[in-house]
Amino acid sequence: MYRVSEKVATPTSVILMAMNTCVGFYWREIMMGGVEVDAWGYLKCCAPVVCVFAPLGSILASHFHRQVLACLMYILDTLALVTAFVVLWDKMDTTLYSMR
Repeated sequence: MYRVSEKVATPTSVILMAMNTCVGFYWREIMMGGVEVDAWGYLKCCAPVVCVFAPLGSILASHFHRQVLACLMYILDTLALVTAFVVLWDKMDTTLYSMR
């Protein structure tokens, strides 16, 4: 849409997501009176993974052609969507059984 290469857009979006997370946690903790304990646990779990694999992915992506990178992103996004639907379907199925 904006004629930006995937090689530029992918690392840029990762940095923007990290900044949004930091601002959101700060806002929720300081301005709104606290972040849930589970959210802190998720942050502690995800931060090391992101700190290791985001630069690694950026290094690997620099060796791919732009169209190969785009194809991989489409596959990963589709896989994430399907996985989200499976999780939501399982949760909906469990909720329906608990209503009976």
